Amino acid sequence: MPRPLFSALAAAAGLALSAGPVAAEAIEGRFVEGAPTDRFEIRNAATCPLDAARITIDLVGSAGSLYFDVTGSGAGLQVFQPFRLGAGSDLVTSVRPIEDGDRSAELEVRGLPPGASVDFTIDVDDEAPQSARGQTQISGSEIEGAALRARLADGTELSAIFGPDAVARLELPACAPTG
Repeated sequence: MPRPLFSALAAAAGLALSAGPVAAEAIEGRFVEGAPTDRFEIRNAATCPLDAARITIDLVGSAGSLYFDVTGSGAGLQVFQPFRLGAGSDLVTSVRPIEDGDRSAELEVRGLPPGASVDFTIDVDDEAPQSARGQTQISGSEIEGAALRARLADGTELSAIFGPDAVARLELPACAPTG
């Protein structure tokens, strides 16, 4: 191949690669195992604000048959932790009460600005007879299959599944240009 043609092709390829992939607009849900308290984080990773929404963490499809352990009696094992809002609590307008053994948590947010997050702590246990860390500590692979759902103010319903990395991403439409 002649050198000028090769240089032109290389430059064109470099421009195409430098543009890179377009970052997806998403709400991210993340599960963070902790002892004795586990944490769920919901973050607006999009470039535009999220309006009011109902956000649900649904453990029903999880690989470890996960459930919430919020009292000292009932479904849970050993240590329990009640639901507690953490960062972003000012963005939460309501929380459906969680009972011992429940497999879903639901909260309403008045909105999430770009980069903002809401988190809550709780204890999560599993029913897997041969779990990697025992039934009171959850690995990322045990939450795999659980769902993160959102019902947006306009009625749009979104759903994403947690992967083995303990992250779920609700893909959003791109933001409308402003100005």
